[in-house]
Amino acid sequence: MEQFITWDVLTTYASFVTIVFMVVEFTKELPIVKSIPTKYWSFIVCLFLLIMTNLVLGTFKAQDILLYVLSSITISLGANGLSNFGTDKGEWTMQKQQFIDTAVKIATETPTKYELGGVGQYRDDAFLFDCVGLIKSIIWGFDFDKNASRGGAIYKSNGLDDVGANRLFEEYCYDKSDNMSTTEIGELVWLDGHIGIYIGNLQVIEATSDGDDKVQITTMDYDGRRFVNGYQVLRWTHHGKFKCVEYSTPEYKFKKGDIVILNGWLHETNSSEQCVGEYHDYVWTITDIKDGEYPYQLNNVGWCREKYLTPYASDDFKQKYEEQSLKNKDLEKQVDNLQGKINKAIEDLK
Repeated sequence: MEQFITWDVLTTYASFVTIVFMVVEFTKELPIVKSIPTKYWSFIVCLFLLIMTNLVLGTFKAQDILLYVLSSITISLGANGLSNFGTDKGEWTMQKQQFIDTAVKIATETPTKYELGGVGQYRDDAFLFDCVGLIKSIIWGFDFDKNASRGGAIYKSNGLDDVGANRLFEEYCYDKSDNMSTTEIGELVWLDGHIGIYIGNLQVIEATSDGDDKVQITTMDYDGRRFVNGYQVLRWTHHGKFKCVEYSTPEYKFKKGDIVILNGWLHETNSSEQCVGEYHDYVWTITDIKDGEYPYQLNNVGWCREKYLTPYASDDFKQKYEEQSLKNKDLEKQVDNLQGKINKAIEDLK
């Protein structure tokens, strides 16, 4: 065992920091560990190893407990810093709307250029980004500061490591799918080696060397086909929710199964401008609700906005329905009277 780790190895600061870091990294995916802030779990590991080392080597002294605690704090911060892999939303997530708004502002109001490895550095009158650098810089706190490193973004902050596009999608996304027609606002869209932010209406914000060679708004089709300045360039293959973004569910007036009256347009998907048709005073059942431009699915046919829907049992509709029913009855009577007169005229002719 001389060539491996021994208790004597753990008597040096550098070795102890390395061992604590490796143990914490190895155990961080355990469910019970994920619920503990990293700095505290690192401290627990460190204190346990420190006490065990002194016990095994025969150097443990009860009066030194305070020193063990202070040493564990120092070593744990040296090993893992203040990063957190737990479930603390304050350190891990950004609100979806803030995430989208920042991306839109970068794409539409900010001078940018595409540069491989760019994470918001300001040079030659433009902020520099590559595809994954755009996403990382937003989560790291990019605040458009021309004089700050990375535009004000703090490197590796808010629980997001410095990773490439493929690893970010693999490790930091969930609810992944290759059905691009179900992509939701605020999700990340991905193809091998490239990544972007879906903002709805079949639009994607991405930093790319294609087209205008900057952060730009491109479009996609329902099957993932990617269009830059009107030309198809590759195809998005997957989408998923980003762990660093909080996808809070909005409050909806209606619920699944409600019967409603539609006066407006139905769309093909919950984020598509393409319409199925326009309907007035049609009775439908809500078959699904999903966050998007058009959150309500009706009879599995299409999707619509809430403002186009009225409860089937609403007083307004009842009154309108009753008025229409009375008109229909009057019309039926008129038709019957006319039919009677026609029949009488035919009899008279005979």
